Amino acid sequence: MKTVSRIIASVTILALTLGVSITSAAEGKLSVRKGIIVSATSDVVWDLLGDYNSMEIWHPAVLNSILVGDGVTAGSRRLLIIPGVGTIAEELISHSDETMTLVYRIVDSPLPITNYVSTLQVEATRDPKDKTSKILWKSTFDAKGDAPEEQGIEIVTGVYKAGLEAVRQRFE
Repeated sequence: MKTVSRIIASVTILALTLGVSITSAAEGKLSVRKGIIVSATSDVVWDLLGDYNSMEIWHPAVLNSILVGDGVTAGSRRLLIIPGVGTIAEELISHSDETMTLVYRIVDSPLPITNYVSTLQVEATRDPKDKTSKILWKSTFDAKGDAPEEQGIEIVTGVYKAGLEAVRQRFE
């Protein structure tokens, strides 16, 4: 048993030294899902949202976004500076131009949530003559500590609504 404990401790120290995250990718029990139709083709919308470091351009709450990595490779990180909230560190899990999908997770945040994993996806609408697209933003997470579950749901819902509405207005 001591050998197993030593191995776990060594791997943990090595991972921390190398900056590797050792966190659970388990789905949280809470979820938020929001979608919106925008007046632009999916390619145009994906050009904006598919850039992992573009949140400061399209989300009204984000003052600045600092990218560490290339923004398309899993493990790339961004630091979102949000006035009145603080800094949120996020890590890219996957990025696909083919499916116009990016998946990321929060690794450090002052928000009352944990185990947050989110998917942002852009889809063309069914009618090719209709130059609109659908944005879907969804996540799973847990409440952090003793924070009420409703508080986390309210915060994430507010973030999604503000961001999606800003994108919709951008393409009016």
